Amino acid sequence: MPGAPAKRRTKEISVRFFGTFQVLVDGVVINDSSSRAKRPWILLQYLMVYRRKTVSRQQLMDALWPDGTSEQPDKALKNLVYRVRTAFSGKGVPFAQDVIQFRNGNYQLNNALPWKMDFEQFETLHKNAMDDSLPADERVEQAMQAIDLYQGDFLEEQVYEDWVLPYNTYYRSLFFKCVEYALEYLEETGRNNDVELVCSRALAIDQFEESLHLAYMNALVRQDKKSAALSHYTKVADMFFREMGVTPCDEMRELYQELSTSLNNAEMDLLTIKDALSESEVNNDAFYCDFEVFRNLYRLEARAAERAGQAVFVGLLTLATDDGELPEGEALNKSMALLLETIHQSLRRGDVVSRFSLSQYILMLPTITVENAEMVLRRVKSKFSSLSAFEDIHLDGKIQPLEPVMS
Repeated sequence: MPGAPAKRRTKEISVRFFGTFQVLVDGVVINDSSSRAKRPWILLQYLMVYRRKTVSRQQLMDALWPDGTSEQPDKALKNLVYRVRTAFSGKGVPFAQDVIQFRNGNYQLNNALPWKMDFEQFETLHKNAMDDSLPADERVEQAMQAIDLYQGDFLEEQVYEDWVLPYNTYYRSLFFKCVEYALEYLEETGRNNDVELVCSRALAIDQFEESLHLAYMNALVRQDKKSAALSHYTKVADMFFREMGVTPCDEMRELYQELSTSLNNAEMDLLTIKDALSESEVNNDAFYCDFEVFRNLYRLEARAAERAGQAVFVGLLTLATDDGELPEGEALNKSMALLLETIHQSLRRGDVVSRFSLSQYILMLPTITVENAEMVLRRVKSKFSSLSAFEDIHLDGKIQPLEPVMS
């Protein structure tokens, strides 16, 4: 009888929408993620999402072929239904033919079967987390469960499908509401390890959310993991420069300075301090650092330049296309990596280099003449040009003397 549950009792049909889509029947994976045939599963996804509503064949056709590429959509739709049923039967599922039903001229999911959808569980958990009538500790546990369930954005591999995008945005917003509520409670109650875990999960979803990085660093500090917090800042600063050409927010930079100072002041044994300051492996490359460190080194050199009577030059290396635009994507990333390698090979151990923007490195060249400084830039430009695989990207170099601090 169509629509009736199968004779062999099925405990659960588990469906994951967050992250990589997956269907499991009693622990057996039904869909082959490596298969190129995605459209049968898009049909099933659509019926799952709209399983509480009536979905017409025309709605399905519009979702599956939004550009109208199918010449015989009704026939193609029947074929997709057949392929979904075949995928279930191929894994020995006894109710394979009843997964998708045909009623009143339309297709629908068989809701008599024991479906367990992660996005429906997530909505329930979010609703409970936002319920003011529940005790605070119960609400935060519901929020934590929702955060744990959110293994990635909703159907993230199909986010640009017209029907997927609104759901992707909606569930992402619910996720960050749970994160916000959980962090507020966890910080107030001193559960710093949980703060660290929640921030890690949230940063896996949005690595550019500065408030999460700040909360993560503060949680590390409160657990006396100051070195880890410093290391995290360095990675974040480099990522922000590399991806967006910006520095972290003022609060993060201030925390970084406080950590640097406190760590330097905490150790009183000079030999230990010397070991901490020394490089584990000495080489002849220029010293690479983030811009915050570069700025402090610049100020130090500026203070010493007038007193020592030595010349210090600052150079700026910029990548641009032939029409003066910023290179994009893979071309920019590969070119910046090649440029940094070229700089290391061309500069001396006493020189300093830092990333200044998406397409620029800044150099500090002490105890050198203007002629030698210009020669260094020419050497970098020549070597880069000879190794670059992108003919339309060129390197521009400028040099200026460091301005000494006058007493």
